[in-house]
Amino acid sequence: MKKKIFATMIILTMVTTILSGLLVTGVYYKFYLSQAKTELQSAANLVIRDSALKEDDLEREDYARIFTDISRSLVYKFRVTVTSLDGEVIYDTDDQGRPLDNHSSRPEIMEAMGGESSDGMRLSQTTGKVTYYYALKLDDSVIVRFSRDLDSLWGIFSDALPLAVVAMLLVILISIPASSALVNMIIRPVNAAAKSFDQILDHTDENDTWNVDMPYEEFQPFKLKLNELKSKVDEYVHTLERERVTLDAITANMHEGLILLDSDFIIHSINKSASTMLDGHGTAQSSGVNFMKVIRDNQLISKIDQAIGSSRHSVFDYEINGLNLRFFINPIEEAGEEGEGLRSGARHRVLIIIVDMSDELRAETVRKEFSSNVSHELKTPLASIRLLADSILQNDRIDRDTAREFVSDIGEEAERLTRISEKLLTLTRMDSAVAVAEVPVDVKRVVEKVEHMLTPLADEGEVTVETDLQEDCMVLATEDDLYQIAFNLMENAVKYNLPGGSVTVTLRGAGDLVTLTVEDTGVGIPEEDLGKVFDRFYRVDKARSRAAGGTGLGLSIAREIVQRHHGTIALAPHEGPGTTIRLTLPIAQERTAS
Repeated sequence: MKKKIFATMIILTMVTTILSGLLVTGVYYKFYLSQAKTELQSAANLVIRDSALKEDDLEREDYARIFTDISRSLVYKFRVTVTSLDGEVIYDTDDQGRPLDNHSSRPEIMEAMGGESSDGMRLSQTTGKVTYYYALKLDDSVIVRFSRDLDSLWGIFSDALPLAVVAMLLVILISIPASSALVNMIIRPVNAAAKSFDQILDHTDENDTWNVDMPYEEFQPFKLKLNELKSKVDEYVHTLERERVTLDAITANMHEGLILLDSDFIIHSINKSASTMLDGHGTAQSSGVNFMKVIRDNQLISKIDQAIGSSRHSVFDYEINGLNLRFFINPIEEAGEEGEGLRSGARHRVLIIIVDMSDELRAETVRKEFSSNVSHELKTPLASIRLLADSILQNDRIDRDTAREFVSDIGEEAERLTRISEKLLTLTRMDSAVAVAEVPVDVKRVVEKVEHMLTPLADEGEVTVETDLQEDCMVLATEDDLYQIAFNLMENAVKYNLPGGSVTVTLRGAGDLVTLTVEDTGVGIPEEDLGKVFDRFYRVDKARSRAAGGTGLGLSIAREIVQRHHGTIALAPHEGPGTTIRLTLPIAQERTAS
């Protein structure tokens, strides 16, 4: 804009200078003609009045003498022609010995013959120049014509051209800095207003309007429109910002992974969940880089590439970093014909949703194993009951004692089925996560109750139960849950012990935790099975377990209850034969305070 205004001002200056020069030349030429006519007429009248031209019978030599004397006293020269009344030339100051034509046809001569002075300007037939003529009639005898050659307009312009060029150059040289200063004076407030446009982009500005003084009144409508635009832009940007914050919050807190790629595998967006799933550390959150530089798994990249190339929604499972991931490929077609692949047409994007199916697959595996174990555990007592019942029914000569023995075995198997069913119901109740009211429970009193209940079993197995229980160890739980935990741990310690063995139960409260430790001198657990003791239906010695009436669900139930009450349970280091299990629960006072 500044260059255009500057160039326009220079051009206007040059055009104005040229037009002014032409106008001045025209005015000067008009003045020059008027002045020349006036001077010639004045000189002619003076010559006629003061000379001897009015004498009679003057000859050519007389005219020559008179005008020679007159020419010495004049500042400038002019031509004089004396003709008879019939137009014959009697004398001419420019006579060079050549015969002159009759002048009766000259306009000024013809008008002077009428008795009046006459003048005119025309191209001279004698000299070939533009000439001004002034003719007078003297005493009805001769006509005296005075004439003066005039410069043409072009001649005057040509003479003045060098001066005009110098003047124009001076005007241009002066106009350049002047125009520059004037342009800066015009543009400076506009530039200042333009710099204040940053207010429109600065959406942290609390002002709702564009507070800038416009330098020119004509800009006021522009200011009003800008304020209207600023208001709309602010509203639009605030809406986008809210949507961006909402979207960022959603994607950042999604458990599922989300990746937005284009057809060239450039990452446009990736959330932390996707990064953690793919590289195991959550460090691959790199927008604008190639996906193949972030994830160096050729097989996975090949699968994603095939899904992108198909231009259809597709799903596939893939294991990476120990996780079973399910990839949902959703093409986003921004251009191109329907049915064309994502590789054709304009640049396309693809949205990848990654779902970690590890827990679901693990749960499915556990469910299948649990179903298999339940079927197996129920099948054995049922098969025994059926076999015993068939034996009784098919043997008509069975004696009474044998029949009583078979019936007793059927009762034991039925009791075993009852125990398994009760344990399964307990697990089902815990899996349903039904909330129960928790109250402070005295752990010492519950352990003593369990000890009393297990005394017959311990006496039968010749196992000694010893307790070291601290007072005032209270936890928030239900008494039934706490009883089941203690009973399962202490029952296992008694059942799987050896004759003459011992069980030591220790209860301590320290800090914000209550710790219960059950130690036995029984058969122990093989090292390779240490990680399985809390699995459902796990038994160290299945034959011994069945003989003891075990279901393999006790420790699993204990772990579920402990975890539900925000505690921990695990095997503790143990020296010699036997096993030590230690559990911790938050102390009641601490949890109530929190």
